[in-house]
Amino acid sequence: HHTFVQQKKPVQRRQRKPHYAKMKVKFEKNEKEYDITPKIIVFALLLLAVIIHLSSNKGGALSSGDSRTQAPKVAEQAQLLKVKPAEIRMEMLCEPKTAEEKASLTKEIKAYEASPKFKQKIAECKGEYKVAPHHKAIILHLRDKVLQKGWSVLDLGAAAGGMLRMVIDAYNNQKRLKGPRGKFQGVELVNGWVEFASEYFSDSERWGDVGFVQGDITEFELPDKDATFDFVMLNDVMEHLQKNRYGCFFEKLKSVTHKGSVVYMHTPTPAAQVQEGAATGQYFENVLPHHVVVTGMAQAGFELLNFELDTKTVCMKEFWKKEKRLPRQANDAHCYFQGFVKYYHATFYRVRDERVFDLY
Repeated sequence: HHTFVQQKKPVQRRQRKPHYAKMKVKFEKNEKEYDITPKIIVFALLLLAVIIHLSSNKGGALSSGDSRTQAPKVAEQAQLLKVKPAEIRMEMLCEPKTAEEKASLTKEIKAYEASPKFKQKIAECKGEYKVAPHHKAIILHLRDKVLQKGWSVLDLGAAAGGMLRMVIDAYNNQKRLKGPRGKFQGVELVNGWVEFASEYFSDSERWGDVGFVQGDITEFELPDKDATFDFVMLNDVMEHLQKNRYGCFFEKLKSVTHKGSVVYMHTPTPAAQVQEGAATGQYFENVLPHHVVVTGMAQAGFELLNFELDTKTVCMKEFWKKEKRLPRQANDAHCYFQGFVKYYHATFYRVRDERVFDLY
């Protein structure tokens, strides 16, 4: 007997025509085929995007401050944001002081020298008076989060040198900061404090290279006119400038720094200053909005590196009362004024390429 097996005819399936020609790579090891076409398409698109970007940015080596490129860039950014060009970059001009402004500064100096605060600041520098709570918070912040080994330091609005001394102590006592360092320089408006500090810090073996000069921080002269500093600090100073001198300050700040310099500010929050300013009795007690500081610093080539509320300053208990439902960042402080955190820390970095301030 013969057995016959009926063989099924193979099903003829209609093959779809591919949308694109497939490129396959066959690996001999496992005899599988891999479709690499999508990867090639993605690579081609990326390459095309790079070519378009390079062709549209010819002359990009020019800095943002170059007069040949600045105006078109600002106009383009304004069109993107649907605002006026003037609103993109706030221009702060520096104008000479009037006779009235000079008289106001002279009056402020005399008032300081006649106040109890004058001797108190000297005693604090000498270690004969307790350190103010916010000064303790400042040095903790600087020591743990800001200072670097070997820096030169400029203290603007240095008073009698109390904060500068604490920074010197940090460099002398902290293991990671010990070693050779640059010059430490103080600038102060009140003559009496400058005279004290110049004598007190004259022992170079004890303090290192430390100098003091008298001057308004918006216009001062240093012994070395070409000197620049790695680190500049302003401890509760920014709110005391004459309102029309902020442009002069930002301009001066740029002249005493270099690319890579760091600037630190400890300042009352605008919310606290609105309530407190008129009550202090000090001259030029301004409410200083955050956007004015950030924009002015950007104009001088400084990018905001860090901003945080000062939660370490410990005030008297009458200043512990806070608003309900504060943001979490403001909820753990120990010094409030009219319900909001009284101080903040801000650190800026002078950028190496000012094109980072332009919207592309």
